[in-house]
Amino acid sequence: MVRNGVGHRGGGFTLLEVLVALTVLELGLLGAAGLLLAASGLISRAARVERAGGEVSAVADSLSREGIVTAGEVLRDGWRVGWEPYARGLRVWATAPGSEGRGPVLELFVP
Repeated sequence: MVRNGVGHRGGGFTLLEVLVALTVLELGLLGAAGLLLAASGLISRAARVERAGGEVSAVADSLSREGIVTAGEVLRDGWRVGWEPYARGLRVWATAPGSEGRGPVLELFVP
């Protein structure tokens, strides 16, 4: 027999257990948000590389069709695409709009 509720524990959770569970949940949500942010950056970078690949490929095809072997540069939809003779082929690269001074997004060596 239980008197005055002493020695009786209900089926609920203590405040400490709830706080620990909320802390674990918060850490998990923060980790997931961090992963989403990192994935967003990678997707953006992949889209830029894909676009650069299209620009470089189009210029490289045009240059090889016309037999051009001198250095040059062209601006295509804001992308700066350049080329120069390299060893026994052609080096073609693309720089994204607004990324001057950071180097090319993509380089391609065409035999």
